[in-house]
Amino acid sequence: MFRTKKDVDRYAQDVLRRVKNERERNMRCYNIAVQYYKVRDLESTRRYVCMYLAFKDDSASAHKLLGQALEGLKQKEKALAQYRRSVELESNQPELILKICELICDQDVHVDADKARYWCERAEDLFPHDPVVFRLKERLLTNGSTNHNANFSKEFEDLISSELKSRPVDVNVHVRQLKLYVDTGRTEAAYAHAQQIEAKKLFAHELQWYDYLTTLYKIYYDKNLPDVADCEFFVNWTMAIERYVMLCLAENQNSPPKSITECGNAIYRFDEVLHKAYAMLGKCKSYGQQSLSVKRSADFLEHMSAQLCLHLATFIFKKAKNEQGNWNEATRSAAPLLLFALVLAQPSEEQNMGGTPLKLSVAGEPLKAISNTVPQWTDAALHRHCQAGHVLISLANDQRQQYVDKVLHSCYKNWRERLFQKLFTFEETKNGLSMSHFVNHLMFSSPPRSDSSILRYLDDVIVQIPKQVGATASIQPGSLHHLVWLGVQGMRHAPPPPAATLPQRMPLPPHHFHTHHLFAALAIGDSSCHHTAASHDTVNRLDVDSFLYAAEYFDKKPSIGLQILKTQ
Repeated sequence: MFRTKKDVDRYAQDVLRRVKNERERNMRCYNIAVQYYKVRDLESTRRYVCMYLAFKDDSASAHKLLGQALEGLKQKEKALAQYRRSVELESNQPELILKICELICDQDVHVDADKARYWCERAEDLFPHDPVVFRLKERLLTNGSTNHNANFSKEFEDLISSELKSRPVDVNVHVRQLKLYVDTGRTEAAYAHAQQIEAKKLFAHELQWYDYLTTLYKIYYDKNLPDVADCEFFVNWTMAIERYVMLCLAENQNSPPKSITECGNAIYRFDEVLHKAYAMLGKCKSYGQQSLSVKRSADFLEHMSAQLCLHLATFIFKKAKNEQGNWNEATRSAAPLLLFALVLAQPSEEQNMGGTPLKLSVAGEPLKAISNTVPQWTDAALHRHCQAGHVLISLANDQRQQYVDKVLHSCYKNWRERLFQKLFTFEETKNGLSMSHFVNHLMFSSPPRSDSSILRYLDDVIVQIPKQVGATASIQPGSLHHLVWLGVQGMRHAPPPPAATLPQRMPLPPHHFHTHHLFAALAIGDSSCHHTAASHDTVNRLDVDSFLYAAEYFDKKPSIGLQILKTQ
């Protein structure tokens, strides 16, 4: 009804100007409070609903509204009191009972254990395996024990087992199980469970999972040092922390975004882990097809090094965007990194990592970590090749030869040390140069290729767009954000369409941008397409195709994109 606080202010003044007495004035305050809450003016909401409750204290909806305003104002204990009062007045509010349990779970809210147990039981009757109920049960167990004794561990482990049966793909429960293992000194069990989950790829796009997984690997490493001689562990650790960095830098995640400092810390840790992995994997003994084994391990390490370069470049751009830094300086710093990301670990047919499994071993045990994941490397390499290549083409601005020469000229002397010290300025990394793979490895000491080779790679980026679409869909499944960007790059390099008018001879983007192989779960079309009402349940492949085509044409010729949307 109203869009801004000023609109509600005018509405409130108009309503209150016409009232005849104090009682009527206060009775009108509830509707005013509701409007203020809709525009998120929480203080005005609190003030007006309190005026209403002064005359009508038995209103369950008003107490609930006051609780919502107080919760938004971070007054959680006062909000809890209002929610409880609302449920006392109107017991048939199941969602509010769950909200009460959610507030009780907060560490800043202090509630008597018996009262907390009462609300937990009420919520469990309504929502038996809700995550909020699980968290409240955990808090009750934690507060009822001292120093995580044996009884607590047994009870909590039983609770987690019960939750896993009901919610086997809930990332929160699996993370909590890993934490319980670590808290009770069972680091090896935590590591084994984590590897089982990773093998199934249940949480490949869950930032929360990889956040704790990288912590677990560090704990495992510290506990077993210097006895850690397990090459497979270093492969797992490297892959997990690389995935964590990628998710940290992503801007379209469901999880709360990481700060610039957190992103920088994650990349710094990845750089350090890669330095350790290079040292350890170099000591691993191979057997059987020795030359292939050595090549495959070298492929893995080179691929991860290229991923590090891409993530460093992405971090530079993200930092410049979020902190409103100098964009020209950011592109100068990122360009050498993008070159290395482009030319290292090329996704060529000769380097088909989905072929013969790697047979790398320690003490006679075959290393399976790499051979179980190599099919993903080609997609990741194609995605990296795509990202780095298209950005470089855009930066070159039709002067590729001159631009490449300029970037290659900057890859000399101590450019890595200067970049490292500029990016990682927080306290714990001041002495980290000696443990940096990026700073110390010889592969970054000189330009990656000749200028003519790099120009050929840039040409390949455009040719390989059909493959890049599939790789992008694999790395970022269901992300229109990435597909639109890639489609725009393809349209920029496509030949100009023939003169034609819609819809008779409308030129379409290449067939590989069709969604038949990207969103296979969607229906092709909708028989009820003439209905005026629509919801997310009616979305089909034609809708997604239309959106992709319109977005791509808007970049090249807005009038065509607008016509596509109008036809839908």
